[in-house]
Amino acid sequence: MKLKKENKSASVLKTFCIALGVLVLVFTVTITAISSVQSSRKAENAEIIETGVRRAAMECYANEGFFPESIDYLIENYHLYTDTDHCIIHYIAISSNIMPEIKVIAK
Repeated sequence: MKLKKENKSASVLKTFCIALGVLVLVFTVTITAISSVQSSRKAENAEIIETGVRRAAMECYANEGFFPESIDYLIENYHLYTDTDHCIIHYIAISSNIMPEIKVIAK
C-alpha cells in the first residue's frame, strides 16, 4: 500500500508541475502580446501625429503662402494637437516655400 501512495503523490506532483509550467507559459505569452500591442499603438500614434503636422503645414502654406518656421505657429493658429508626453516631434523649417523636415518618434 505504501508504494501506491508514493506513486499517487508523485503523479499529483507531476500534474502540478505541468499545470504550473502551462500557467507560466500562458502568462509569458500574454505579457509578450500586450507589450507588442502597446508598441504598435505607440508607433501608430506617432504616424497619426506626423500626418497631422504635415497636413497643418500644408494648410498653412495653402492659406498663407508660407510654411511656418516652427511647430508652435501651427499649434497656435491651426489648432494642431501634439502629444509631446509620448512622442518627440522633429520639425525643421528649411525655407518659407519648401516643406519642412518633419519626423515624429514615439517615446
